[in-house]
Amino acid sequence: CPVVGALIGRVAFKQRINARMAVGILLCLSASVMIGSTSLGAEAPAGMFWGLLVALGAAVGWGVEGAVAGYGTVLIDYQVGIAIRQLTAGLLNLGLFVPVLFWVAGQPGLLGPTLAAAVTSPPAIGLLAISGLFSFLSFGLWYRGNSMCGTALGMACNGSYSFFTPLACWLILGVALGQPGWGLAPTIWVAAAVMFCGLVLVAVNPLALLRGRELPFTLPPASAGAPDAPGAVGAPVPALSAGTATRAKPGAEPILPVNFVILRHLGDHGPADPDQLMAVLAQTACGGRTRRPSRQEVAEALAAAEKSGVLEVSGVGIGPSGDISIQYRPSPHGRAMIHRFIGPQPPPALPNP
Repeated sequence: CPVVGALIGRVAFKQRINARMAVGILLCLSASVMIGSTSLGAEAPAGMFWGLLVALGAAVGWGVEGAVAGYGTVLIDYQVGIAIRQLTAGLLNLGLFVPVLFWVAGQPGLLGPTLAAAVTSPPAIGLLAISGLFSFLSFGLWYRGNSMCGTALGMACNGSYSFFTPLACWLILGVALGQPGWGLAPTIWVAAAVMFCGLVLVAVNPLALLRGRELPFTLPPASAGAPDAPGAVGAPVPALSAGTATRAKPGAEPILPVNFVILRHLGDHGPADPDQLMAVLAQTACGGRTRRPSRQEVAEALAAAEKSGVLEVSGVGIGPSGDISIQYRPSPHGRAMIHRFIGPQPPPALPNP
């Protein structure tokens, strides 16, 4: 799934993958194969080949989800993305796959009584609530991570569960509960080291890391030729002109996701830095929360969009507090995606006569 996700991110969403990152992804894939090979022994069932094909199909599905969800949660907040995902998957499982499983088992008449027993059993409801909480956390943070660091690194990190799952089973079931047969084979420990090396290669350039800290973005030339370029690097970041955003009256417009508002503003008005966007967010109904997003949250949203190829750095200046402030603008591909999925800001409604 890391390879599939990285390829989809590169082809469909124009995310960057260089030779170093490709080698790191292949190392992570090799480590996962090494870990999985420890379960392929003489006791393997006769249908192992078909099982491997089904697993390959699942890997393709995970790769598609990782790439699409990571990119989608750049455009909308990850809480919204995971709510859409879990609601869709839950309804499909309940309405399609569970009935199919009962039909395959030859017991379609047990579907109704089984579902009724599940929703009326306090222990079952408690386990569902606990699993739902951890499912939200794991999938939500996975979506957010993919949007913040790009699909290639996000999917490679996600693949590390092939080591952490056996490790957790050994520690909890084997060491803590004393059940036999949960020890880790030496191959798994070697594969974990290989996977760590692969993750490092996908994340950073080791040589650049030894020479000094690697910048998370590429600085533009001193005189950018784009029509919305802010000027020379290091110049003060211009302030927003009056009237760029209008204060939303209660009930005047729907509450929008924070990322949605940020990208729509950049698509409509050009380059801006976190401080300027904070002023826009303060005058817009967004977030669906009782507090406004912090500057760090806005900066993280911008950096995530840049990492995913939706935005690009257009300049570096000095903010109002004297700190370095990075200014962003939509990339050509990102501008097309913003206009396609978000659209321009609607014109203000005319007052009733």
